Amino acid sequence: MVLPYNSLSLERGVYTVGGQLPAAAPAVSAFAGIFIISNAALGVGTLNFPEAFASSGGLTVSIPLLLCSAIMCALSLSTCALASRESQKSEFFQAVRFYGGPALEGLYHLTLILANMGTCIMYMVTVGDQSDEGTPLGSH
Repeated sequence: MVLPYNSLSLERGVYTVGGQLPAAAPAVSAFAGIFIISNAALGVGTLNFPEAFASSGGLTVSIPLLLCSAIMCALSLSTCALASRESQKSEFFQAVRFYGGPALEGLYHLTLILANMGTCIMYMVTVGDQSDEGTPLGSH
């Protein structure tokens, strides 16, 4: 079924077809999304902070590196927000597709998959390290 171009309209930030709203997709609020991402990023990182600080040369090296990382994170988020506002897109991958096309969007999806895989591996390593020290099952 092909719809005429004028049957699509934007109402309250949602495209409607012939005046009818599409079926609602399960959505996550912005607050819930921020909470989920923060939880994933901080979960493993917090457990590994003492080890990372010790292995990088102590506090004199670790704190400036941590500050540089925080600045880079803030710049990245600001760039994403600016790109979203300039492209009039509400989702990150829509903005990526707008600026870079489908190839760049695919690359970003791959990057996200690899980042999630790395997070899962870090969880497994951390849990494995903790279970080796605290349980009789870990002593082979």
